[in-house]
Amino acid sequence: MPAMKPAVKDIAVNLLNAPRTIMLGNKNYDLKFSVYNLKESERDIKMVFSSKEVSVNPADVEISLKPKEKKEISVSISPTGDGKLDLTLTVKEKVEVKYTETVLE
Repeated sequence: MPAMKPAVKDIAVNLLNAPRTIMLGNKNYDLKFSVYNLKESERDIKMVFSSKEVSVNPADVEISLKPKEKKEISVSISPTGDGKLDLTLTVKEKVEVKYTETVLE
């Protein structure tokens, strides 16, 4: 499967498995993603899943990735509507902002 283009540069996200058919009802389906840090520095990211037609558990996942590290994450989906199902994945990077104040005497 082709890599999805995330909003965070130098993070590769691939869908590893997905069901071929999805039925309405109480059935849950597992999706597995690989997340790969392409940079030479450690990164903290948050993956947010959203959909009008599918409930996702967990709806967001926070992970830390070491340089060049790859991790797999799993989410469970359950369809809530009939027809085409859209699932949006947003990847955000956590950035620590340090504030320092210079005091002149």
